[in-house]
Amino acid sequence: MPLEDQELERILSAIRKAIIAEVSKQYSVPAHIIWVREVATCIRQSFYNRIYYRNFDEKLAFILLRGRILHEFILEKLPLGIAEPNIQPMGVRLDNEVILRGRADWIVGDYVIDLKYKVYLPREANLHDRNQVLLYMYLYGKPKGLVLYINQYGEIRPFVIPRDETLIKYLLDKALKLYKALVKNCPPEPEVAEWCNWCPWANNNFCPEGSKYVQKYRRRKEAFYEEGSEDVFVINIKKRLIDATGLRNIAVKTGYLIGEDYRVEYDNKTRRWIITLYEGLRDPRKEGLLEEIIEEIIKRLKIKAYTKWINIR
Repeated sequence: MPLEDQELERILSAIRKAIIAEVSKQYSVPAHIIWVREVATCIRQSFYNRIYYRNFDEKLAFILLRGRILHEFILEKLPLGIAEPNIQPMGVRLDNEVILRGRADWIVGDYVIDLKYKVYLPREANLHDRNQVLLYMYLYGKPKGLVLYINQYGEIRPFVIPRDETLIKYLLDKALKLYKALVKNCPPEPEVAEWCNWCPWANNNFCPEGSKYVQKYRRRKEAFYEEGSEDVFVINIKKRLIDATGLRNIAVKTGYLIGEDYRVEYDNKTRRWIITLYEGLRDPRKEGLLEEIIEEIIKRLKIKAYTKWINIR
């Protein structure tokens, strides 16, 4: 390996190690300490994150880390003059052993505020974010919550979350269940919902229930695609891929991918190559990136198709 390649690899390796080491700090804590973010989502996912954090690759580690990076940047660089200064992490003991911990982004009067970054602003606050702000209300003793979504263009969309004691109790019970699962080293029951679509453990080995949900979700998307939902953006890319590779069995769609710009999969049932592009690539300002991705997909399709043909022979 040339010297400059060795130096580059040394730099990249250091970055990977730093990301994984930082994430490891968050998950290598005693079982009795439960974080708000772990309870706001499926606790089976949180269980596996705790158990297997040493096996994270840098992509999964960065996905888990980037939300905290944004929050710390906001807290440091954008202090609100109307917010309480120096908001400290809170910890509340749920029983003789379990402590629930978390830190809100801002507190203004009766409101606990949680900031979320999204490529596109959602029409409503998602389940994970609603749960998270409810738990912050509990920790800080506030009657109201506010989820603020900000997108890549600086647009902000707020959602007021009323305090719900029944739901808070349900979430606190989840924290206790997660603790018991960690102590017994036995995965808890899953909570199948929208987060299964980006859960790294939603497969037959770790969570068959989550895997079934994801497959059902994908089949619905496939059916929608088959019903003539192709738009000009998708049609043009599909035509380019077919022309460049000679493959006719290509389907192209867009979706909200986590930590990746595109995905190439082969569906054995339909015998088609399924190309999923990140929804944000529709933005005309990302035309240069889109072109690079299309060229990369073409190369990957040619290699994958050739390999598959060799294996069949």
